[in-house]
Amino acid sequence: MMNLDDTVQKIVSLLRRFFPQSVSFSPRRIFYPERDWNIALVSSFLALIVLVGFGAYLFLEVSREKPVEIPGVEARAGKLDRQLLQSTIEAYRQKEANLEALKNGLPVTFPADPSL
Repeated sequence: MMNLDDTVQKIVSLLRRFFPQSVSFSPRRIFYPERDWNIALVSSFLALIVLVGFGAYLFLEVSREKPVEIPGVEARAGKLDRQLLQSTIEAYRQKEANLEALKNGLPVTFPADPSL
């Protein structure tokens, strides 16, 4: 029959085979600044190249007056509110007339300030 001490010694020796301990002290480096800087610089450079390429693509498409199409999205023209358009045009014509009157030195009446 085996002794308890012998059994424990066998278990310990088996565990030491599976989990060996280093004989000497070797410092484990957690941080690698050179590697981290290289990763940051390369990824930044790649992002810059992609953004410049995309910007150039959009510039060329717009300069050729080609519409940028998005797959799966259909463009529809909305209804034009002609009354709103006419009132907006009239407001800008009135502003233009007021500006011309100011340039010529004529008295101009402005609408009251709604914030007062």
